[in-house]
Amino acid sequence: MTRLDLAWTVWVMAWAAAAAWLAVKPAGLVRLRPTLTDHWPSWLPPVLRPRPDALAAPLRWLVGAFAGVSLMLGMWDLGWFSLVVSGLLVPTTAVALGRLERGQNQAAQQLIQLQAPSALDALAACLEAGLPLRRSVAVVTRLSPPEIGGLLRRVVQGVEVGQSDAEAWLGLKDQPVLGPVARDIARAAAWGITVSALLTDYAGQFRRDTELVAKTRARSVGVKTVLPLSLCYLPAFIFLGLVPMVAAGMLSLLGR
Repeated sequence: MTRLDLAWTVWVMAWAAAAAWLAVKPAGLVRLRPTLTDHWPSWLPPVLRPRPDALAAPLRWLVGAFAGVSLMLGMWDLGWFSLVVSGLLVPTTAVALGRLERGQNQAAQQLIQLQAPSALDALAACLEAGLPLRRSVAVVTRLSPPEIGGLLRRVVQGVEVGQSDAEAWLGLKDQPVLGPVARDIARAAAWGITVSALLTDYAGQFRRDTELVAKTRARSVGVKTVLPLSLCYLPAFIFLGLVPMVAAGMLSLLGR
């Protein structure tokens, strides 16, 4: 067996193993396990660390391995150079996939950003009415839209399985929108400090950030519409301005 045959065999076996792994459905109890997170050394630059909502690390490295093997097979005639380039492609692909933000996730985070002020105000109102923190979260969860309610439901479920309020809120510490809020609430709950004023401050901050984003988008509308409007007016200018002039000139020449 030649080296090329061996490489093709390994490549086919890797694809078959990946297909079998993706085809197997997890058992019901697996869903109850805590979500696995990536563990990276502290000295690694933040730009190389995956986003909290990125694809799972095994899947990213699997795609990177497929890309490296495919490139190696395509550049097999180059010898050791193909091995070096394909080897560099594996971690590059894994890191790039970890930094990508999904369009669907971006839209969901925007909805959470819009819904967070009302939810935090409602949670602060429940606390000021005398309800404990975990009871207030359960009440607000039932009344909230599905996006923000799904996040708060994770806190409620954590309390139901025996976690403390601080531990339950720390389950949201990596959430892009509610992460800072969850960390501060967990710290306050661990110290026994009331969080109603904290929630009100965060609600106001979210509203200011949303207003700032809306103003920035409104200012950019004029700039973004220049090119589409130009593309619309350019054909009209050509057909209504230049074409009649060229046609008149050609008719005058033909008449002579």
